Amino acid sequence: IQKYHFNLYINGDDGIYKNNHVKSLKGLENAKLLDEVTLKNNTELSDISNIAGLENITKINLSGTSVEDISCLFDMGKLKYVNLQGTPVSDADRWKLAKMSELNELEMDKGDAQEIPEIGDVFDGGLNFESSNSEVVKGQDEKTLVATGGGTAKVTVSYHDLTQEVNVK
Repeated sequence: IQKYHFNLYINGDDGIYKNNHVKSLKGLENAKLLDEVTLKNNTELSDISNIAGLENITKINLSGTSVEDISCLFDMGKLKYVNLQGTPVSDADRWKLAKMSELNELEMDKGDAQEIPEIGDVFDGGLNFESSNSEVVKGQDEKTLVATGGGTAKVTVSYHDLTQEVNVK
Protein backbone atom coordinates (compact mmCIF):
# COMPACT_ATOMS: atom_id res chain seq x y z
CA ILE A 1 0.00 0.00 0.00
CA GLN A 2 1.41 3.36 -0.99
CA LYS A 3 0.86 6.48 1.08
CA TYR A 4 0.36 9.61 -0.95
CA HIS A 5 1.13 13.10 0.30
CA PHE A 6 -1.12 15.94 -0.74
CA ASN A 7 0.55 19.32 -0.42
CA LEU A 8 -0.62 22.88 -1.06
CA TYR A 9 2.27 25.26 -1.73
CA ILE A 10 1.48 28.89 -2.49
CA ASN A 11 4.33 31.22 -1.55
CA GLY A 12 3.29 34.84 -2.05
CA ASP A 13 6.80 35.77 -3.21
CA ASP A 14 7.48 32.81 -5.48
CA GLY A 15 7.14 31.89 -9.13
CA ILE A 16 3.80 32.18 -10.88
CA TYR A 17 2.05 33.27 -7.67
CA LYS A 18 4.30 36.29 -7.12
CA ASN A 19 2.20 39.36 -6.35
CA ASN A 20 -0.93 37.21 -6.66
CA HIS A 21 -1.57 36.85 -2.96
CA VAL A 22 -4.15 34.41 -1.63
CA LYS A 23 -6.92 36.21 0.24
CA SER A 24 -9.26 33.29 1.03
CA LEU A 25 -9.10 29.55 1.61
CA LYS A 26 -12.72 29.09 0.54
CA GLY A 27 -13.21 25.59 -0.89
CA LEU A 28 -10.16 24.17 0.87
CA GLU A 29 -12.41 22.58 3.50
CA ASN A 30 -13.13 19.86 0.92
CA ALA A 31 -9.46 18.83 0.58
CA LYS A 32 -9.76 16.11 3.24
CA LEU A 33 -6.50 14.35 2.27
CA LEU A 34 -4.35 17.49 2.44
CA ASP A 35 -1.41 16.95 4.80
CA GLU A 36 0.99 19.87 4.18
CA VAL A 37 0.07 23.52 3.66
CA THR A 38 2.49 26.35 2.84
CA LEU A 39 0.94 29.79 2.55
CA LYS A 40 3.92 31.93 3.56
CA ASN A 41 4.16 35.56 2.54
CA ASN A 42 0.52 35.78 1.48
CA THR A 43 0.16 39.03 3.38
CA GLU A 44 -3.52 39.48 2.54
CA LEU A 45 -4.51 36.11 4.04
CA SER A 46 -6.09 36.63 7.46
CA ASP A 47 -8.67 33.81 7.86
CA ILE A 48 -7.75 30.11 7.99
CA SER A 49 -11.01 28.85 9.52
CA ASN A 50 -11.80 26.82 6.36
CA ILE A 51 -9.11 24.27 7.29
CA ALA A 52 -10.70 23.49 10.68
CA GLY A 53 -11.94 20.04 9.67
CA LEU A 54 -8.81 18.92 7.81
CA GLU A 55 -7.60 16.24 10.23
CA ASN A 56 -4.65 15.01 8.15
CA ILE A 57 -2.60 18.23 8.19
CA THR A 58 0.84 17.54 9.69
CA LYS A 59 2.67 20.72 8.58
CA ILE A 60 1.50 24.28 8.08
CA ASN A 61 3.54 27.37 7.25
CA LEU A 62 1.70 30.65 7.79
CA SER A 63 4.79 32.86 8.12
CA GLY A 64 4.38 36.35 6.73
CA THR A 65 0.56 36.17 6.61
CA SER A 66 -1.96 38.39 8.41
CA VAL A 67 -3.51 35.44 10.27
CA GLU A 68 -4.35 36.28 13.90
CA ASP A 69 -6.87 33.57 14.86
CA ILE A 70 -5.26 30.12 14.90
CA SER A 71 -7.88 28.42 17.09
CA CYS A 72 -8.67 25.93 14.30
CA LEU A 73 -5.12 24.52 14.72
CA PHE A 74 -5.53 23.66 18.41
CA ASP A 75 -7.46 20.44 17.78
CA MET A 76 -5.38 19.14 14.89
CA GLY A 77 -4.00 15.98 16.47
CA LYS A 78 -1.58 15.12 13.64
CA LEU A 79 0.02 18.59 13.48
CA LYS A 80 3.81 18.24 13.91
CA TYR A 81 5.18 21.49 12.44
CA VAL A 82 3.85 25.05 12.47
CA ASN A 83 5.58 28.24 11.35
CA LEU A 84 4.01 31.46 12.65
CA GLN A 85 6.98 33.78 12.23
CA GLY A 86 6.03 37.28 11.18
CA THR A 87 2.32 36.85 11.95
CA PRO A 88 0.18 38.91 14.36
CA VAL A 89 -0.79 35.77 16.35
CA SER A 90 -0.98 36.57 20.08
CA ASP A 91 1.69 35.36 22.50
CA ALA A 92 -1.00 33.45 24.44
CA ASP A 93 -2.11 31.55 21.33
CA ARG A 94 1.51 30.75 20.39
CA TRP A 95 2.04 29.44 23.94
CA LYS A 96 -1.15 27.36 23.76
CA LEU A 97 -0.29 25.89 20.35
CA ALA A 98 3.18 24.96 21.59
CA LYS A 99 1.45 23.23 24.54
CA MET A 100 3.81 25.03 26.89
CA SER A 101 1.39 24.81 29.81
CA GLU A 102 1.47 21.00 29.46
CA LEU A 103 5.27 20.89 29.58
CA ASN A 104 6.03 20.05 33.20
CA GLU A 105 8.84 17.54 33.10
CA LEU A 106 11.63 16.46 30.76
CA GLU A 107 13.87 13.43 31.07
CA MET A 108 17.25 13.97 29.43
CA ASP A 109 20.53 12.08 29.39
CA LYS A 110 23.85 13.94 29.38
CA GLY A 111 24.44 15.36 25.91
CA ASP A 112 20.79 15.19 24.88
CA ALA A 113 19.33 18.24 23.15
CA GLN A 114 15.62 19.00 23.36
CA GLU A 115 13.88 21.55 21.15
CA ILE A 116 11.18 23.51 22.89
CA PRO A 117 8.56 23.53 21.53
CA GLU A 118 8.73 20.40 19.42
CA ILE A 119 6.11 21.72 17.00
CA GLY A 120 8.37 24.07 14.99
CA ASP A 121 8.74 27.81 14.57
CA VAL A 122 5.83 28.98 16.68
CA PHE A 123 7.56 31.87 18.44
CA ASP A 124 8.82 35.10 16.85
CA GLY A 125 12.26 35.46 18.31
CA GLY A 126 13.23 32.95 20.89
CA LEU A 127 12.51 31.55 24.28
CA ASN A 128 14.58 32.33 27.33
CA PHE A 129 15.81 29.56 29.60
CA GLU A 130 16.94 30.03 33.19
CA SER A 131 18.27 26.91 34.87
CA SER A 132 18.56 26.44 38.62
CA ASN A 133 21.66 24.31 37.92
CA SER A 134 23.61 24.84 34.68
CA GLU A 135 25.68 21.76 35.62
CA VAL A 136 22.56 19.72 34.73
CA VAL A 137 20.88 21.61 31.88
CA LYS A 138 21.29 24.91 30.04
CA GLY A 139 19.94 26.72 27.02
CA GLN A 140 21.94 26.10 23.87
CA ASP A 141 20.11 28.66 21.73
CA GLU A 142 16.68 30.31 21.63
CA LYS A 143 14.78 27.04 21.41
CA THR A 144 17.04 24.20 22.54
CA LEU A 145 17.90 22.86 26.00
CA VAL A 146 21.01 20.70 26.42
CA ALA A 147 21.67 18.27 29.27
CA THR A 148 25.19 19.02 30.51
CA GLY A 149 25.32 16.46 33.28
CA GLY A 150 23.34 14.16 35.56
CA GLY A 151 20.97 15.25 38.30
CA THR A 152 17.88 17.43 38.46
CA ALA A 153 17.17 21.08 37.79
CA LYS A 154 14.26 23.44 37.39
CA VAL A 155 14.21 25.43 34.20
CA THR A 156 12.09 28.52 33.80
CA VAL A 157 11.05 28.87 30.17
CA SER A 158 9.81 32.34 29.24
CA TYR A 159 8.53 34.16 26.19
CA HIS A 160 7.76 37.84 26.67
CA ASP A 161 5.62 37.85 29.86
CA LEU A 162 4.63 34.15 29.76
CA THR A 163 6.58 31.65 31.86
CA GLN A 164 6.55 27.95 32.60
CA GLU A 165 8.63 26.03 35.09
CA VAL A 166 9.92 22.63 33.89
CA ASN A 167 11.56 19.93 35.98
CA VAL A 168 14.51 18.29 34.23
CA LYS A 169 16.03 15.04 35.36
